[in-house]
Amino acid sequence: MDLALFKKIIYGASNQVDFDIIKLLEPEVTPNFYVAWIKGRDAKFVVLASHNNDWSFAAEYEWCQLDFINNSKLAAVLLNQFGIHVLTKEELNAPFETRPYIDDADIKYWKPKTLGEGLFNWWD
Repeated sequence: MDLALFKKIIYGASNQVDFDIIKLLEPEVTPNFYVAWIKGRDAKFVVLASHNNDWSFAAEYEWCQLDFINNSKLAAVLLNQFGIHVLTKEELNAPFETRPYIDDADIKYWKPKTLGEGLFNWWD
């Protein structure tokens, strides 16, 4: 995924559920994911997306600490309109299971405890 695709998806999805995009962050060395700050009438949270197309929602964007949340409204639009499965809070807080695109050396060094920690991180 690149920034242009992330913008296309996030703006398209947020318009359908009446959310505004406040700010976007593109990954650099750290963090390893895109971030979109979202605000709606009754909600304020961040959308996270990795280069490997892992998606999640978090209550806030805190350096090296993410409190994953669910938002069924936006998750449904991402799935129905773009075929994107947003990982749930429960999936992200479950014990870490490796993925083929996560470097074994990073796993051994950083020792992620949860799936969310392994997928959305500030590892260098």
